Formats: sequence, C-alpha cells, structure tokens
Amino acid sequence: MTDYNYHAALADLDRGPQEIQTLLELWNRYRAGDRLPLKSKMDPVDFKTHLGRICVIEVLREPLDFIYRLDGTEISATSNEDLHSLSILDGTPAEVYQNHFQEFKITLEAAEPHLWHVRYSQDPQTFEYLRLMLPFTRTDKTAAAVPDFFMTYCYSLSSSDGSFPTFRHLSTHS
Repeated sequence: MTDYNYHAALADLDRGPQEIQTLLELWNRYRAGDRLPLKSKMDPVDFKTHLGRICVIEVLREPLDFIYRLDGTEISATSNEDLHSLSILDGTPAEVYQNHFQEFKITLEAAEPHLWHVRYSQDPQTFEYLRLMLPFTRTDKTAAAVPDFFMTYCYSLSSSDGSFPTFRHLSTHS
C-alpha cells in the first residue's frame, strides 16, 4: 500500500481566496434565514465561471454514502477519472478517497459550509488545495438541518489562479 502522506484540516472560511468567498456569498443568497438552501433553487448560471471545479454530491443515508451527480471537468481531468453516478469510495487512489469520505461525513454532521485544506503526495506529484463544501437540501421539510447534497469547489494552492493541471486523458470507470 502506498503512503500518500495525506493530511486535511478545516480552514477558516473567511480567509479563503476570492473565488471561495464569491461562492459562499452565492450560497448565502440561496438560504432562507438559517435554513439550508434548496438544491432545486440553484441556478447554474450563477456558477458558470466556476463549473469546471464544481462537483455535486448526493448524500445517501442507509448505508451512508456520497454519490457524484456532477464531476467538474477540471477535477475529473486532474484525477483522470469520471466519478459521475459513482460513490466517493469508487475514486482512486482508495486511501485518498476514504479520507475524503470522512471529511464529507464531518461536514454532513455539522450541516454547515466547511473549507478543507487538503495536502497529499502521489509520487512524483504533491497536491495541495482548498475544498469548499456547501450543503444543500432537497425539500423545505429538511431544510432546517439535514443536507441531501453538497456542492464542492476545489481551489489549487499550486497555481496563482486556483486551476489544476491536467495530467492525463480522462478515463471512465467500467
């Protein structure tokens, strides 16, 4: 088993780069008071300049799982896999995605936006980025506290504009 030297920690939302602040402001506009925003109210036009780095993940409860419903093109090209309609646990390397699963679980339990600072190595590459996780809900009935979806946005700390390099041609899971 490869050691990826994986480390993730919660970061201060207020100290994120401008792109993250913009997305957090948009998310707050969708809220009704202290309730989570409804996914059905999301307008993709609001997010168009960020779409390549956005993923939408659905929360399944029994058993707990996180399913990709949208896997941003920049993210999938960097990871060299399209996880659309697959579990987060189907991602490779498995050790990294198992850690991501735990971060999603922590954010789910908090039912509020989180900003994760992630760093890991996969020879010869080192990846360091911020992942904004914004919870959404499916219905007004659950909007008070229970996320049904996450919109995530990743911002690379290895480039001046937050973009990720494309390492390989995209492949799909079979």
